[in-house]
Amino acid sequence: MDIPVLPCTSLYITDEGREQDAEKVLRAGIENVPDEGSLHYSLGLLLVRTGHTDEALTELQAAYELDKRNPRFGYVYAVALDSTGAPGKALDVWKGVLELHPNDRETLQALAVGFYRQGEPGKARKVAERLSVLLPGNPSATELMANIKAVAGGQQR
Repeated sequence: MDIPVLPCTSLYITDEGREQDAEKVLRAGIENVPDEGSLHYSLGLLLVRTGHTDEALTELQAAYELDKRNPRFGYVYAVALDSTGAPGKALDVWKGVLELHPNDRETLQALAVGFYRQGEPGKARKVAERLSVLLPGNPSATELMANIKAVAGGQQR
């Protein structure tokens, strides 16, 4: 069984409008290789698209826990947590991702926004500053920093 092919195959099948077939392919792959994070990740994304949020969260969590070398798995898992009303858990996952991948831009941006939305503008500002250093002159990073500074002022929570 060629593991890298399975997620690609499932995407092709999904593009053909055959989500149930794609799900069967991914579940068969997981049954044969349960420790392969990319299979859980692909199944999690498919489950999100088909509206099975709780099960999607389980699969995205499995992907993150099985393969922490891939920052995307943690980033997406945390986005899903945040989107389903668990922003505190999302912050914890994003922080965990940054422990292993301190320069992951998507995670830095998500963490800055997450801190900001949780009423911690000082922490948001520190993370946004890291992002600005990584992306000097980037319009998104500059705008994020300006918005946080405008609200945070001198606050350092």
